[in-house]
Amino acid sequence: MGGPNFDWSATPMIVLYEKHINCGKPQNQAITDAAKDEGWLLKRVINDNEREFETIVEEQTRKYRWLQPASFLEQEPSQEILP
Repeated sequence: MGGPNFDWSATPMIVLYEKHINCGKPQNQAITDAAKDEGWLLKRVINDNEREFETIVEEQTRKYRWLQPASFLEQEPSQEILP
């Protein structure tokens, strides 16, 4: 979420960035801290979610994958699938 991917205008991430700018942090620090905040939010969502996720770290990047239950995979394609 940080590094070259920090143009967060018109995204929910802009709120986190602006929070750090409004605290008087320089742009580079605000970008870094907003990306850290996003990581903590994602971790909370993954941990609190009823669904099960697999996480791995590759090249200093954590990746997430939803482990779909067998009951989900057995549903007919025409059936409505709710989150």
